[in-house]
Amino acid sequence: MNIFSRCLRICVLFVITVLAGHESSSAGQERMQAADCFPFESLPDPLRQRAERLLLNALDSQALYTIAADIKPMSSSFNPIDEPHFYDMPGVYILGLLIIITIPAILRWRNVWRSNRTVIVTTSGIVMLSLGLFRISVIASRNADELDQIMRTWTCGGEISGSLYRFKSIYDGTQQMDIYVFNIPRMAKTIIEHSSLFAAIEVSSSSSALDVVRNVNRADRATVHRCNGLLFGYPEDAVGFFVDAEKHMQATGERVERDFVSLPTFLGDHYYSYVVPKGAGRSNADRILAARVQPVFDEYLKRRARHIRDDSGAGALSLVREWFDDGAGHVRPSNAWRRHTETGNHAR
Repeated sequence: MNIFSRCLRICVLFVITVLAGHESSSAGQERMQAADCFPFESLPDPLRQRAERLLLNALDSQALYTIAADIKPMSSSFNPIDEPHFYDMPGVYILGLLIIITIPAILRWRNVWRSNRTVIVTTSGIVMLSLGLFRISVIASRNADELDQIMRTWTCGGEISGSLYRFKSIYDGTQQMDIYVFNIPRMAKTIIEHSSLFAAIEVSSSSSALDVVRNVNRADRATVHRCNGLLFGYPEDAVGFFVDAEKHMQATGERVERDFVSLPTFLGDHYYSYVVPKGAGRSNADRILAARVQPVFDEYLKRRARHIRDDSGAGALSLVREWFDDGAGHVRPSNAWRRHTETGNHAR
């Protein structure tokens, strides 16, 4: 009887422990509320508006399949075309050019050319030109800082993250930069599936997303193309064709003929597209990818029609949070991904 009582006590304790663990797990999930998903509320109002507009542009582009689906491990270059970048031309810069070009000509035309005046006018123009260039630099730096602040709020459930990436190379005195959004589980899965390729550039499934981008961009040209092709969500055979075609062109100067395969986005068909051999038609991998993409796009169009009224971006945040909600207030991207799987529309 004592043995029976002891066993019964152990069983009761086991059940209590399991139930407690389940409740603890549920409580942990409850902490992932809507406000924790893309927490734009933490930004100042002007940046919050810009963040939401950026999110809308991402959803309207190829980044939809990184955020709302686990198809593309990462996406980049979804900044709206009228967002401030390095092309801001302040009036003082233009004024400096006008002083340098026009004033000496006017003085010569009036026959009052004096070398000392020329020096003064030219020096003044150069100073104003330098001030203009300095202001451009300040604007670009401030824009980068604001984008960095915005992209740090692109997080949701540890499954989505965003970053501003500054390229190491400098072109025409300007450091190029781009914004990225990452599907963390899909990126890790891709790296594991191609572990030997990524191991060669010191990347593993536990590497941070920015470290992955950084190491890829430091690799040789062919490796950059192959890794980026896989991480941007293109079929493996299409990636192989592109890498081989680029090698051929680099060696011979001849461009390999190709066709384009385009997948739908709200902004147009060319935002998520890749190349295949000329006349090859669609492969099985192409058809599988298209079948995964289409239901996600159709669902986005329905939700966009409900939430979005104009191009300001207002409503994009509520769209995403509603889409990621499991119906019980738990907001995670994988809730949306899982629904595609359960309905048979999206195979993971």
